[in-house]
Amino acid sequence: MRLRVPVVGIFLALVLAACSSVGAPRPSISSNVANGFAMPVARDTPCGDVGSPTTLDQAIARAPYTILVPQDSLADPSNLSKVCMLGSATEVELLFPSGIAILQQVNDIKDPASSWEALAAQDPQDTSVGSIGGIPAAVIDPAKSSGGALGSVSLVKDGTWIVVVGNGKISAADLERVAASLIPAALPVRASPSALPTPTWFPVTTGTLLP
Repeated sequence: MRLRVPVVGIFLALVLAACSSVGAPRPSISSNVANGFAMPVARDTPCGDVGSPTTLDQAIARAPYTILVPQDSLADPSNLSKVCMLGSATEVELLFPSGIAILQQVNDIKDPASSWEALAAQDPQDTSVGSIGGIPAAVIDPAKSSGGALGSVSLVKDGTWIVVVGNGKISAADLERVAASLIPAALPVRASPSALPTPTWFPVTTGTLLP
């Protein structure tokens, strides 16, 4: 399994510490860095070698940027299975049972569009530059990969660097749809309306008030 993202600041390896599907061996920091990109090394640990479990509300309160949450059938706050804080509490990983992982960090990429173009130039077979709601995004299509790519969509939105990662089986179109559904989270975090239970209404009987 592999996920390529531009090496920028502290996020160069910490983001890779979270890149695996739910239930699969989890990559940790890799020393294999070449041509400005890092590759993960699989290691089975709860939140990666540099991460710790937390809750979404705690992550929102601690992160120095706006955390985004998806509103999609593959990934929604109602079916969030795990939240990890990585490194210096500025990297956040959201894991979902579908195999989706969403990695977030405060953005320090000066020119995201150029970075995505460089990523696509490195491996044009499975990587392209697309648009998510008018925002440039790097899309790695697992169906076109010959090297076992998990599939991902990388973009910068509202000052947050986001990587939506698949499990090698989720299509690029589905990853793009999840990325397009991201909205700012707020405390307390609530599920999307479609995930909430239908309320039960009870009839009210009127009567005569006693004197």
